[in-house]
Amino acid sequence: MSYRWIGQYRTNVHGPDLAFTYGKYAEDHLAGLDIATQFGDAGLRGEWTYTRPEFGAAYRKMVLGFDYVFANSLSISMEAYYNSRSERDMAAQFAKRPLLAYLQPIGKRYLGMVIGYDLTPLVKMTTYVLANRADHSTAVAPTVTWSITENTNMAGGAQFFSGSKESEYGRGDALYFIQMQYFF
Repeated sequence: MSYRWIGQYRTNVHGPDLAFTYGKYAEDHLAGLDIATQFGDAGLRGEWTYTRPEFGAAYRKMVLGFDYVFANSLSISMEAYYNSRSERDMAAQFAKRPLLAYLQPIGKRYLGMVIGYDLTPLVKMTTYVLANRADHSTAVAPTVTWSITENTNMAGGAQFFSGSKESEYGRGDALYFIQMQYFF
């Protein structure tokens, strides 16, 4: 029988927030460290994990991030992601647990960025960019959100993909959407 559990210790050491994590999910064991701090007006964060899986070699994952909001409401968030797991071990894990292929990145190195700007107090423009650095494919998703009332939002946007047809994001076709949300 497989079971899951996690233990986490959080603390603050002279400004930076730290979290130490150890857990077991399925048959994999994971140890992790999270850190978040401020450098001037910018937010800096990092996450490091070491996983000993049920099958295959142990591997590491790392995320480094930076966040900044300018006085004019322009906000920028950037992240870099790295996964040391071999393609063979990832394929074996996805074959055994197919749903994980929808939840976990299939690449080893990514760069991500979110740029936001308040056009008015009720209209916000946001663009997401995600790049797989190994296969040089990219996904770009601009969105405009309008807060119609206190509990109603409307958004419209698109998702564009580039890269070779064999790449992660190059296989996608452009997608356009309109969304209405009502909160009660």
